[in-house]
Amino acid sequence: MVRRLSLPVIVSAIALLGFPSSLLASEGVAAFSHAEADILWVIIAAALVLFMQAGFLMLETGMVRAKNTINVAFKNLFDFFIGVIAFFALGYGIMFGSSYMGWIGTDAFLLEGVTEPATFAFFLFQATFLGTAATIASGAVAERMRFSAYILISLFASLWIYPVFGHWAWGGGWLSQAGFIDFAGSTVVHSTGGWIALAAIILLGARQDKFDENGKPRKITGHNLPAAALGTFILMFGWLGFNGGSTLAYTSEIPLILVNTTIAAAGGALSAMIVSWLRFGAPAVEDGINGVLGGLVAITAGCHMVSPSMALFVGVVAGVIAALFVIVLEHTFRLDDVVGAFTVHSVCGVWGTVALALVGNPESFAKVDGTTLSRMEQILIQLTGVGVNAAWAFGLALLFFWTIKRITPLRVTEEEETNGLNFSEHNARTNWFQLMRSMDSMAKGEGDLTTPLEVEPATPEGAIAEVFNRIQQRMYALISRINSSVDQMEEASSDMSQVSVDINSTVEEQSAQLEEIHALMELIRKAVEDVVTFTEKQNQLSGQVESLIGRTVDSASRLHGRIDQATQRAGNGRKLATEGQQVLGNLANGIQGIEKGAGQVLNIVQTLQKISEKLSLLSINASIEAARSGEEGLGFAVVAGEINNLADFTAARTKEAQTHISEMQKWVKEGRSGIDRTGQSFHTIVEEVANIDEELKQIRKISEDQNEQGKRIPLLMSELDEMAESIESNLKSRSKEIGEIYESISELTDSLTEMNRRTERLHQTGADLHDTALGLQKLTARFRLDRTPGPALPSPG
Repeated sequence: MVRRLSLPVIVSAIALLGFPSSLLASEGVAAFSHAEADILWVIIAAALVLFMQAGFLMLETGMVRAKNTINVAFKNLFDFFIGVIAFFALGYGIMFGSSYMGWIGTDAFLLEGVTEPATFAFFLFQATFLGTAATIASGAVAERMRFSAYILISLFASLWIYPVFGHWAWGGGWLSQAGFIDFAGSTVVHSTGGWIALAAIILLGARQDKFDENGKPRKITGHNLPAAALGTFILMFGWLGFNGGSTLAYTSEIPLILVNTTIAAAGGALSAMIVSWLRFGAPAVEDGINGVLGGLVAITAGCHMVSPSMALFVGVVAGVIAALFVIVLEHTFRLDDVVGAFTVHSVCGVWGTVALALVGNPESFAKVDGTTLSRMEQILIQLTGVGVNAAWAFGLALLFFWTIKRITPLRVTEEEETNGLNFSEHNARTNWFQLMRSMDSMAKGEGDLTTPLEVEPATPEGAIAEVFNRIQQRMYALISRINSSVDQMEEASSDMSQVSVDINSTVEEQSAQLEEIHALMELIRKAVEDVVTFTEKQNQLSGQVESLIGRTVDSASRLHGRIDQATQRAGNGRKLATEGQQVLGNLANGIQGIEKGAGQVLNIVQTLQKISEKLSLLSINASIEAARSGEEGLGFAVVAGEINNLADFTAARTKEAQTHISEMQKWVKEGRSGIDRTGQSFHTIVEEVANIDEELKQIRKISEDQNEQGKRIPLLMSELDEMAESIESNLKSRSKEIGEIYESISELTDSLTEMNRRTERLHQTGADLHDTALGLQKLTARFRLDRTPGPALPSPG
């Protein structure tokens, strides 16, 4: 049974809270009523809850990076004041005004009609609750949401989302009438803020460096975890007023409420730390902080109706949820909740709201009209309440964010996010901001290297700035040297490209000349091959001519023998003439025929002599033609043809001589026969025989000369053959040498082709070097190197 505390107890509590001693005068104490004590307690609790706003500010600024701390702090500051104005104007009336069918309040807007001090105290207390609900989303959307968009959602939540559901659960609405229990706001305050935060992070998306290219979350550690831990202690301290003040009176329930609140927070911290230790091998500060807050949120709904041991149970489970559900949110749903707001406030709030029906005192399970409820009935109404809260807060917030997103961007640009929201949203510059911006510019390969950072003595950022200035000095010297080297590199690349172009042009000219030489050598090689072929044919023809000349000489020798025989017969004829003048008379006609045949033979011999002379001249001409080999040996071929024709002609004449000699023999026979018949002509024969003898001597002499000339022809032909063989050998050697030259030219052509290819590569290398130099110029051009008046850079020493 709830009972009021005595006045001495109230006075002691006020003294502990530091109220002026003048208020504690005995006459004042006597006048201090229980109603006034209740009001005082509510005001004190409101002050504690208001101090929670400072706790949220410390917690969230410590959990984000330094470049976003001012933005987060200002959100926590400003959302409270926006929320108070909105709650004063409309929210309080919607939440606690006269109910219209259990759905919405209809009066008390702008606190019209409110005159009672207790009501003003109640408004103050509820306004701080609103501030808590409105500020929860701030940590979830940190580092990327526009301040203007955040103010809009804070305003909408303060005007409509929070007050309407608050009316259903606390303002006499349908949920409270059905028996829904949420003593201090696990669902009404914390889950509502958590569902709004979830809708925001879904439509906003993750921070630009939260997930890697494979979707794996990266750990982004806050810049000041000790400040976050301090904020957690402040929140826990304020939570005593949050839960304790929800009695709305200074009653005997307060000690149990404060004990349960403290035990649940401790249980949540312990279990979250164990889970973190098992997961990482060391307790993570963030998990410990969320374990404390999860335990506090979970116990808020039923802190007045559970035992301390059950409060520990609720807190331990909440701590496990706080440590594990963050993993599900990041790894499964790829959602980026910077401070774990949804897990801590919504999920743990749902657990605490349902848990009171599981482990709470069943005597408290009843409807407004006094109808008692079973534990199962209470569980069902609790589940209905958290379900309605999720649908209402999440659904409306998602719709509101979607609508706003179509009108104006919810999120800052990538550049603004990179620079940090301190500067992007509030134009706030800090030493850390300047330091990080300069480092980021240098990391991107750009920035002003001529202006050093200001060094604040005896501060961590000052020490880092001093070191950074030294690095900047070194970078200045390095970039300057790179620029100088780039200029030289570009000049060298231009020279290299020009040289490669010149070499390439020369190689192309030489290649063209070699191609011409190659074609000429090919013609010479074919010509030499043709000369060698002609020489081989000439040797064959020379052999044939030599054979013909040999046969001609042999015929002349036989003719010479026949002439000897004729001479001998003529002598015999002279001897016989003395014996048979009569027979010689008959032989006159035969001798006359012999004389005629001898004349013809003489003509033939003379013709043979002329042929011999021509053969000699032709042989000489052939030798000259062969030696000169003019016009590829064509002249020699003509001479050889003439020799062949003359040889044929000589053979024909020789055959004709043989025929005439045969006829002469026939006539001699007839003469012999005529000697027997006509001896009367013997005297005439004797005379003719004498003449014949003389003629035969002349013929013999001519025959001997011819025979001598015929013997010289084989010698000349032999010399001709030797000369032709020498020419053929030399031509074959030259042909081989020409072939080698031809191959050398081909190899040289291949070498020039390869050289051309390499010069092209050299040219390409020069072009690449030029492009590299331009790339280096572009990179170094991002740095400012020209000296301007300003603070001097420290020496690199």
